[in-house]
Amino acid sequence: MRWRIMATFTFDQLEAFATVVEQGSFSAAARKLKKDRSTVHQLVAFLEIDWGVELFNREGKTPKLSPDATRLYKYATLLLEQRLEVQNIANNIGSDIEDSLTISYDETMPMSVLVKTEQELSNAFPYTRVNYLSQQKDLAIQSIQEGKVDLTLQLISYRSKPHEGLAGINIGSIHFGVYVSVNSELLDHEPCSLQLMQTKKQLILQSLLSAELDNVAIFSANYQVLTRNDFLISCLEASQLAWSILPIHLAEPYVKSNQIKRCDVAFFDGDISWGCGLISSQNSDKGPVFLKAAECFKKAMKESHHY
Repeated sequence: MRWRIMATFTFDQLEAFATVVEQGSFSAAARKLKKDRSTVHQLVAFLEIDWGVELFNREGKTPKLSPDATRLYKYATLLLEQRLEVQNIANNIGSDIEDSLTISYDETMPMSVLVKTEQELSNAFPYTRVNYLSQQKDLAIQSIQEGKVDLTLQLISYRSKPHEGLAGINIGSIHFGVYVSVNSELLDHEPCSLQLMQTKKQLILQSLLSAELDNVAIFSANYQVLTRNDFLISCLEASQLAWSILPIHLAEPYVKSNQIKRCDVAFFDGDISWGCGLISSQNSDKGPVFLKAAECFKKAMKESHHY
């Protein structure tokens, strides 16, 4: 049986090969790599010898990638990208930049704030894996205490008691309004009195209870708690008498699609505002990615007018 020795290569050879393909000539590749043209020629030639494959057809003025080498080029570029990834991760570790960061958030938080923060973190720390989890406040705090989450964005209440070992800062406010179905009978009584609303079913987001806002958010003895925002909206849309207090940014798309409508009530003067805060562990070291995330959240909240 005839055995073939396994082909070997160096990253310098792969880089020379891939750059010739991408630049279209050995001269252009040499300029790109800041190497002598003869050096690039030599690296590619040795790679051809090691692999036993003719990588380029050199009969014309410019080298043409041979059919056999097309697949090799794709894998070569993949290996070069992976090498860069490994090097950057190693640089992160050497610079005390977190390899990963886990952020959780309540569903009432503005999506624009999360997206802006993610964009800035991705640009500043492209090789740090940032995870985003949807969690209500009670679960988020437990996750921080167990070390599963580094930072959480949550509604906060003045009634909230400080948790041992946790730190929190207020970064703005979320604005709420009262909403009903577009076919609601309550619209005929605007501005609706507190006495009237107390006799109708109130749909409550579980997030408000988790944030300990029940004493300022529940007005009717006949209330129903729902966890998912979209399910609450669907229930609200289907009822002519139910009502709910919802974040304005969350309700607005459904108002525009004529599914629900904001209801004027006599017991609130304008928007309802409740605080929004960042909660983290006091004991953990705050690396540059963590600090950047906190800065981005505060900035994004201010720019999105949820402040």
